[in-house]
Amino acid sequence: MIDFPCRCGYRFSVPQDMAAGEIQCPQCGRLNDVPKLGDLKQLDPDGTFRLEAPPVQGEHRLEQLQRVYGRQRTEADGSQIDMRVPARPADGAEPAPLADEPPRLPPRYDPETGELIRPLELAPQPQPLAVDIPTAQVVLQYSTATPLEAEAHPRAVFVALLRPENLAVMFFVLLVHVFVLLVHFLVGSVLGILPPVMFLAPMLAFLGLIALIAHYGNVIEDIGPDERDELPRFLRDFRLGDDVWRPLVNVGAAVMLCYGLPLITTHLTSLATWRQPVTLALAGLGTMMFPAVLLTSVTSGTILNLRPDRCCRVIVAMGARYLLIMMVFVLGVASYGAGIVTTVMNGAAFIGTSRISNWLCSAPVAYSLLIIGIYLMHYFCWLLGLEWRRRHAEFGWVLQEHRRKPPVIPAMMPQGPAEKPAGDAHRVAARPEDGPAQYRS
Repeated sequence: MIDFPCRCGYRFSVPQDMAAGEIQCPQCGRLNDVPKLGDLKQLDPDGTFRLEAPPVQGEHRLEQLQRVYGRQRTEADGSQIDMRVPARPADGAEPAPLADEPPRLPPRYDPETGELIRPLELAPQPQPLAVDIPTAQVVLQYSTATPLEAEAHPRAVFVALLRPENLAVMFFVLLVHVFVLLVHFLVGSVLGILPPVMFLAPMLAFLGLIALIAHYGNVIEDIGPDERDELPRFLRDFRLGDDVWRPLVNVGAAVMLCYGLPLITTHLTSLATWRQPVTLALAGLGTMMFPAVLLTSVTSGTILNLRPDRCCRVIVAMGARYLLIMMVFVLGVASYGAGIVTTVMNGAAFIGTSRISNWLCSAPVAYSLLIIGIYLMHYFCWLLGLEWRRRHAEFGWVLQEHRRKPPVIPAMMPQGPAEKPAGDAHRVAARPEDGPAQYRS
C-alpha cells in the first residue's frame, strides 16, 4: 500500500498499482498525484519532500575559489598557476605525463648488428603560398561576384565577343543573312515564273529581317536588365510575345522616332530646294539620339520615358562613353549596309543576272564587310546593355520603382460624449447579462 497525505490533512492508502496515477480527495475535492514507488523514501510524513543537509565546506574553500576564479595568473611566490592536475593512480605509482609532453620511448637496437637506432630529426614543413592553393572556379561568367560590368571597358567587351559561345551566335546570324539571300535569288529569280511562288521570296526576306531586328533587341535585354555576360541565342526561346514581338516593336519604335522624319522629308515636294540639307540635318540628329532612344525603348518598359528631355538625360548620364557608342553605331551601320548591298550584288552576279563591275562586290570583300557589320552591331548592343547596368539609376526614368508613402495618422482629437444615433437603425438586441438594450454604432 502507498500512504500519503492530502493538503487538507486527509490521508490516502491506495494499492501499489495506482502509483504515478491521480486520485481525488473525498474531503476537499482536490486532485492529488499518487507518488511513485521510488519517491516514497524521499517523502516526509506530512507529504513534503525530504531535503538533505548541505555539504560541509572546507576551511580553505574561499581561498580555493579565489585561486580558481580570480584574475591573478601567478601564485603568491610568483610562479605561474598551473591548473592541470596530473592523474594519480590508486596504487601510488608515478603520475602519467602531461598531454603536451612527448612520450619517453625505450632505446631500440638493430636486430642484426645490435647498433643503437638514433631518432632522425625532421625538417620543418614548408608553408604553402596563397597562390599555390587551388581554388574552385565558377563556370558561368554571369555567376561571378565581379561580373563584366565591373570592368566595363570597351576593350574587355571587344575580347568577350571573341569567346566561342558568342562567335557561334554571330555565325548563326550570318547564316540567316545567307539563307535570306539564297531564298531571294533562287525563289525570286528561278521559280518566280509561278504566280503562287512570286510572293514567297519577299515574304521570307521580310521574316528574316523581323528576326534579325528582334535579335538585336534581345541582346540589349540580356546584357542589360538580365545581367548576362554572353550573347543570347538567336530569338532566345522562340516565344512569339517576349522574344519576337516585344523586341521588334521596341527597336522599330526607336528607328521610326529617329529616322521617320527624314524619310518623310525626302518625299515632300514643297521642300525641293532645301530637301537634301533638311534631310541630312534630321538624319544626323536622329543618329545622335538613336543610342539613347534605343536603350530607353528597349529597357525602360514604357513610352513615357521616350520624351525628348528624358532621352537627353540618358545622354548626360552616360557622359563621354556615349560618344564611343555612337561612333560604334555609325561604323556598324555603314559596314552592315555596305555588306548587305555588296552581297546582294555578288549574288546577282553569281546567278548571271548582272556582272561585277567593282572589286567591292567580290565575294571576299562583300562577306567581310557583312561579318564586320554583324560584329560591330553586337558590340554596340553589348555596350548599351552595360551602360544600363552602370547608369540606369541616374537616367531619371518614370515607373521604375515603387516608393511607399508612410500612412498619415490623424491628430488625436479630444473625445466628447458619444452621441446616440438617430432612429432605430443601430439598435441591437442585448444579451441578458448586459442589462437593457443599448445603442451601438
